[in-house]
Amino acid sequence: MKIKDSDIDRFILKHDGSLNLFLFTGTDYGLSCSRFDSLISSSKIDLDDPFNCSKLEQKDLEKNSTVLLDDALTISFNQKSRIIILKLYGDKLSTKIFHSIKVLLKSFPIENTKIFILAQNLPSSSSLVKLISEDKYSAVISSYQKSGREIKDEITSILSKENVTISNDALNLLSLNFGDDHLNSIKKLESILSFIYPKKFISYDDVEKYINDSSLIEIDNLVFSVFSGNKIGTIKNIDVLYLSGLNSIEILKAVIRWSVNIKTACDVYNSGKNIEQAIQASTPYIFWKIKPRFEQSINLCKNLNLNKVIDRLLLLENKMKFLSNVDNALLSYSLLGITNLISKND
Repeated sequence: MKIKDSDIDRFILKHDGSLNLFLFTGTDYGLSCSRFDSLISSSKIDLDDPFNCSKLEQKDLEKNSTVLLDDALTISFNQKSRIIILKLYGDKLSTKIFHSIKVLLKSFPIENTKIFILAQNLPSSSSLVKLISEDKYSAVISSYQKSGREIKDEITSILSKENVTISNDALNLLSLNFGDDHLNSIKKLESILSFIYPKKFISYDDVEKYINDSSLIEIDNLVFSVFSGNKIGTIKNIDVLYLSGLNSIEILKAVIRWSVNIKTACDVYNSGKNIEQAIQASTPYIFWKIKPRFEQSINLCKNLNLNKVIDRLLLLENKMKFLSNVDNALLSYSLLGITNLISKND
């Protein structure tokens, strides 16, 4: 069945326990991710326990079309609920994936098993969406860009929780600069809160200055996605920076500067100083919203050889200048490589 847009938030809070499968799709991938995470967290399953949780990707189904059904029929070790998380990418899916899910649906209902599918760029006209929406044990949750009024309401709601007010002209300007991705919009709002801190009122001039200076804050978001091992955040923040018009060399130079700051902080921290002293020694000022992520990066990177990471970035700069036709791809690949390195060290 397809969940009506007006019922989605209520459905996320309290869904039908008889359902086996939940498909999250739509053009607002950020909102889909947020709803996807909320519904999974309500299952109260240890996602790191392989007996109770299975994580699959599109390539797994393309290699073995029966893996999804096999995992769904596997009895959990402690006989409690079991969940399967599947992530799909692209607007065109192979027949293997369609067949794999079609066979799975024929086996429903499956007691104590929930399958959560997060699909990026999958149109509502997709045959897979139609197949799942017609199944009585499945639910399709579609997320689309909010209207201008809804965006403004969301902005004022979030600001009110922070005891921050905003003028009407500033609200209009800010809402016009929000994109069609819920998570990116939330990040922008968090950034402007950092930008005006410690003020509790956002004026038109504040928003205008923020828009002009936001690329610097967005680079900070990218850096701390990389150095906290957040692969999804790294991908999304790279895309945001490319769309903002920054070229890859500008982004890389900023990442190198921050890498040196993080290395300095790690060296100070490893010398016996506390984390606050380490941050102060590495940079004279840091936005308050970024500071917890800086601390996280120090803890994750303190035992890594950051000299090698910095050397790798410096070599990358020369390579990007020489191969300017593929500079974006080189930067994305390298930053994801560093993100994976940090993630494995977690």
